[in-house]
Amino acid sequence: MLDFIGIKRDKLPPILASHEVVGNVSPQVKSELGLSTNTKVVAGSMDQMAASLGAMLLAGVGAGVFPDIRQAVKEVVKIKKSFYPEPSNVAIYQKVYQDYLSLYQKLYGKI
Repeated sequence: MLDFIGIKRDKLPPILASHEVVGNVSPQVKSELGLSTNTKVVAGSMDQMAASLGAMLLAGVGAGVFPDIRQAVKEVVKIKKSFYPEPSNVAIYQKVYQDYLSLYQKLYGKI
């Protein structure tokens, strides 16, 4: 298909699973947010894909395939690896999040 539309494969990023570690944060991000250079960058899921999965789970509950959403998630979603914040950086994460909330409120009104 790429040949048909004239796009070379080497011009596209690799396709990764949503749990794969892509690398570590860049020095610029490290300095701006006060993070460790050991902070991992993990591939995520696209909004449409995550929304489709959620809709499928809810449809399964509605159709009686699963008794409730907790059971649907337990049976369908498989967590391969969990990542947790570095305890020494939690205060930084909380400050950045509060800055985000403040900016969001200024741009869009109340949350």
